[in-house]
Amino acid sequence: MPTSRNHTVGRRTLPGVTPLAIVVPGSSLSRIRERLVHEAERVASAVDARVVVFSGASEAEPMRDLWQGPDVELVVEGSATTTAENAAHTLPLLLERNLCEAIVVCTPAHFIRARWIFGRIYGARGIAVRFRLARVVPTPGAIAWELGASTIARRQVRAHRDR
Repeated sequence: MPTSRNHTVGRRTLPGVTPLAIVVPGSSLSRIRERLVHEAERVASAVDARVVVFSGASEAEPMRDLWQGPDVELVVEGSATTTAENAAHTLPLLLERNLCEAIVVCTPAHFIRARWIFGRIYGARGIAVRFRLARVVPTPGAIAWELGASTIARRQVRAHRDR
């Protein structure tokens, strides 16, 4: 578990408050992207987040463009194509900003995979990770897409593990 560090709020520094980031792995479905961003906005309003990181090859920039939340640093990681890459590519962004804790905003269908991968990758570097689920009304197309994506992700995890 990471130790607390000083956190600057306005012009004051509050001892013992952990600097916080919100990480939003993308979705190729625009309706789900909107829900993810909306949930990230709610989280950012409720906690003292310093940074919001949007991750995904084709999803990160559109999500940043949807942002209507509090005035925080918005960071785009535009190369990740899998959940593992979302975690691996956003980790250096958090480390270079000395962030000790992250809230990952994802869909319920993505939660188990995200919890496993982000927990291991972030946890190995001492970043505490929590999760917030965006409410998504499933459609048949979204369910089929998520099932296909989870199948591909399982294959990628197995291939990486077997190396």
